[in-house]
Amino acid sequence: MAKIDLRKEAKDRPCQVNVPDICCRNTETTVLAHKPSGKKAVKADDKDACWACFTCHKWLDEDWALVTTKDVRNRIFDTAIKRTQRVLMAEGKL
Repeated sequence: MAKIDLRKEAKDRPCQVNVPDICCRNTETTVLAHKPSGKKAVKADDKDACWACFTCHKWLDEDWALVTTKDVRNRIFDTAIKRTQRVLMAEGKL
C-alpha cells in the first residue's frame, strides 16, 4: 500500500476532537494536530495525530489548561487519534 500524506488527508475532513463548547465544526479549518511528543521543539510523528478544526486545535495546543487537566487533554487526544485512524482504515488508506 502506498504511503499516504496524513496532513493532506486532513483537508476538508470533520474534526475528530469535538471538544464540547469549543469545536467550530468547520471542515475548511481542519488540520492534522499532533500530540505533544514530550520533548521540547520535537513534533510527534504523524501517526500520533488527529484531524482537528481550528478551535479544537487551538484548545489542544494552548487553552486546555484553563479548563481541564493534562490527563483529560491526553485522553481526548488519544480518542481523536483513534477516530481519525478508524476513518482512514475504513477507507483502506491505513
